Amino acid sequence: MSHPNREDIDDRYTFDLTRLFDSPEAWEREYDALAEATAALRERVESSDDRADTPEVADSGEALLDALESVECLVRRRSRLELYARLRVDLDTEDGDRRTDRKRAATLASDVREVVNAARREVARVDPATLDAYRESTPELAAFDRYLDDVRRRSAHVRSAEVESVLATVDEPLDAPVRVLRSLKTETFDPPTVERPDGERVTPTMSRVSSELRRPDRDYRRRVYEAYVGALDDLAPAFATAIGERYGAAAARAEARNFGSVREMAFSKPTYPETGLHQRFPPAAHDAMLDGIRSNLGPHHRLLERRREALGVGTLRPWDLRVPLAEEGEGPTADPDLPYDRARELIVEAVAPLGADYQSRLADFLDERRVDVYEAANKRDDVAYCPSSYDSGAFVLLNYQDDLSSAFTLAHELGHAMHVEQLREANRPLYATGPRPVEEVPSLLHELLLADHLHTVEGDVSALATHADARLLDTLDGNLYNAARTSLAMHEHYGRIEGGESLSLDRLAETYTEGRREFHAPVEYPEDDRYWLGISHDRAPYHYYQYVLGATGALVVADRLREGSLSPEAYGSFLESTGRRDAVGSFAELGLDVTTPAPFERATETFADYVDRVERR
Repeated sequence: MSHPNREDIDDRYTFDLTRLFDSPEAWEREYDALAEATAALRERVESSDDRADTPEVADSGEALLDALESVECLVRRRSRLELYARLRVDLDTEDGDRRTDRKRAATLASDVREVVNAARREVARVDPATLDAYRESTPELAAFDRYLDDVRRRSAHVRSAEVESVLATVDEPLDAPVRVLRSLKTETFDPPTVERPDGERVTPTMSRVSSELRRPDRDYRRRVYEAYVGALDDLAPAFATAIGERYGAAAARAEARNFGSVREMAFSKPTYPETGLHQRFPPAAHDAMLDGIRSNLGPHHRLLERRREALGVGTLRPWDLRVPLAEEGEGPTADPDLPYDRARELIVEAVAPLGADYQSRLADFLDERRVDVYEAANKRDDVAYCPSSYDSGAFVLLNYQDDLSSAFTLAHELGHAMHVEQLREANRPLYATGPRPVEEVPSLLHELLLADHLHTVEGDVSALATHADARLLDTLDGNLYNAARTSLAMHEHYGRIEGGESLSLDRLAETYTEGRREFHAPVEYPEDDRYWLGISHDRAPYHYYQYVLGATGALVVADRLREGSLSPEAYGSFLESTGRRDAVGSFAELGLDVTTPAPFERATETFADYVDRVERR
């Protein structure tokens, strides 16, 4: 299908990249200036004598303050430079000059990260007593207290410059299993074509299988599923070997970095947007999360039974799990139309529970040409994503399809964007960030608020409420229950690797089969079903836990906003402060103690309320 050229799309629906740089020439000048500033800090860091008790870069309070301000400036300028180059390529992926500039920006960004990490290693050498004296003599250092605490805490996992250099050389070999997995998915994976009821032949690739499994003809879905799983079976030994090597490489990294486990390492990774801070999430909270979800599978099973009834089938099968459901047993239905301009009006109306100021900020964001709305020739072919920089804020790249699903996608990304906007307004650059476990809360909350709002709107969109509920439940179910199931399986696999076991194909299959029996009890799977081979084993270790936490936070926040026990101001404080607190502290701002099962139990209860709403229709 052909798409319009960018110049044929109304400017209102395109990015205004002059918010970042006036022109490519201005970007080029900043590139040169940032390279010079990076080299200057590198020279200062490298001039420090490793044998000295106190490094030259931090041999006084004033020197330390200057070094930290230099680090912050580099971090801020890097994100802006990199974002501009990234967005220009995303708007025209065929432009060779833009691709070259993006590679240049990525290389310079890597240099910035390297010199910032070197500066952090030098700062970590300052002994606590000296650092306390610096803080007393230089009050301005108080602004960097959290950053300095992070440097000190991370010092146990940072090696000498020489060892860091060696570790850097093995990073690429350790990532080989990731590259193998991605190659298996994109280059080697070769499912047979399947004929649709209309006669068109389709190949259910990794990127296409989900959309094909949403189609209404059940026999067609079964054939798609079997073709897809059959192709996975053909590659099962290769997939299993690469998955096992992936887990082993993560365990080796954790040991080299002096972490007690892969989980501990994963829960200490950089915050996002990346500023140099690292999150802290206790492994015990992950245990509480899994316990809270596994003890409350009833609403999840009820939703599966509701799906079976709506589809009118005696037994629910795995090829039935992605079908959009209409109300009152009518079965699968097409995604309802919803034009972009109407969607943005509805989203602004929907966030009213977050306060008039929040609504106004969101409306301003949408008016400032920060959303690139429609598909265009050579534009990046992603559903949506929301990158940002401190100086210019967030941008949402979208490929809007004038339907309800696209409206929810827009609402989701705008949740991320509003988080970024409030972070940057309330914090200095190093603290305009947040721990990964909280980053999905604002985006999923937007989706919940939109679904609730559609129940109150009369006229042109009143018929969308049921469709919205069905879509929302699928999203919440995936983030709350399915992500917990995958997180549990991966945790068990890492535990086996760390216990000295190897991960054979049979061992991997056993774990996923057990998980299906527990979480998908109402679903009948074929024997030796290996659909699980295609999930994102190439993602960062323990990646899925953040979706469970995001859904939990969003569900509880929505519930508390409805009952009046959480004010818009308290929620705004949460958004503004995620860079100044660890994940547990951020959730505590919302009244959630995620070190216990209680918030997860409340989230499942609220999820059950949404299931009730669908069942009543």
